[in-house]
Amino acid sequence: MFMQNFSQPDGVRAERYTDLQFETLCWSRCLGCMLGGAVGDALGYPIEFKTEEMIRQEYGQNGIQSLEQAGTPAKISDDTQMSLFAANAYIYWVSSRGRFSEITLTDAVWLAYREWLGTQGDTSRMDTKSPKMWIYTQPGMHAVRAPGITCMDAISSSAKGGTAEHPVNNSKGCGTVMRAAVYGIMAGSANDRPGGRTPAAMAWEDAALTHGHPLAWGSSAWLAEFVRIAVYGKRREDARIEDSLKLISIPRETDPNGELRSFIERAVALANSEDISDIDAIHMLGKGAVGEEALAIALFCAIRHQRDFGAAIRAAVNHGGDSDSTGAICGNILGAWMGSEAVANAFNLEALELRDVIETMAQNLFRAANGLTPEPREDPQWDKKYRV
Repeated sequence: MFMQNFSQPDGVRAERYTDLQFETLCWSRCLGCMLGGAVGDALGYPIEFKTEEMIRQEYGQNGIQSLEQAGTPAKISDDTQMSLFAANAYIYWVSSRGRFSEITLTDAVWLAYREWLGTQGDTSRMDTKSPKMWIYTQPGMHAVRAPGITCMDAISSSAKGGTAEHPVNNSKGCGTVMRAAVYGIMAGSANDRPGGRTPAAMAWEDAALTHGHPLAWGSSAWLAEFVRIAVYGKRREDARIEDSLKLISIPRETDPNGELRSFIERAVALANSEDISDIDAIHMLGKGAVGEEALAIALFCAIRHQRDFGAAIRAAVNHGGDSDSTGAICGNILGAWMGSEAVANAFNLEALELRDVIETMAQNLFRAANGLTPEPREDPQWDKKYRV
């Protein structure tokens, strides 16, 4: 089997698994992460930036509760779209290495984001009339769902995107962290990381392509590292999310003043306080429009309701802020922690837009991340999708 030497929370004894059992468990967490993110995104999208009074008037005192209420089907937003393009870029890069050795992962991701921009109606940044990303060929991906202005502007105006040394702007919007979870899945086996880089480093470089503020980079890096631990970490079934947080290490320069750490610590403290309601705690953390606020709100909801996926997602979206992003990030966190069964038990996935595409991409990302990419001409369908 291909998975070895996974991290586990300090002080938490791992259950004993066979390799096959653990591989199956990791796959469930990977799928849970991607489906969970899409569910949170879709549940929050209809109420994004509506006031809490407006949400209650439209959906009742408890706010929106089901995907059926969100639409037929429940629509994903740019949050899930960009995550899928990032995942596709990684699979394309892994599948193409050897033929295109000069292409870096960041090159592939930037290519994918230019094609995502094409799905939003601006094809001026696409290199060719023959897109490289399979996901571009899916008609449902060509929907304009309130795409982030910062992402759109950065992709349309920059030749190669920004870097930490040469930032493209000074934005710390949440448009980075809402697409960062897939980098935790990309980590795969701890012995086979792309170029030896950590999920934090990959997510940090991704964030810098479109956003120039260190807190945007740090929020993305933090989420990617958590997803790696959640998906690939051996732990007891009664382990708590809090027990894993101490393992997360991100570059110091992404949080030079400790502001991100402060938001995370506040989210944990509020989640464990019995004297404050969900909505009051969320108000104390912000509206989620910027990276550190979106991450903190999502983490608060995931920790407080870590045994109840449905309750966590409903708390994460029913507030007067960036509901689809906080819902998506919370879904990534808790879906990775609980696995796909918890997502399916909490919401009717038949109502989720592009469920089949999301599941296919999750499966192929997991294969690529864990050394199971078919050789050229071994799988014609894989070649057609990822070796164009």
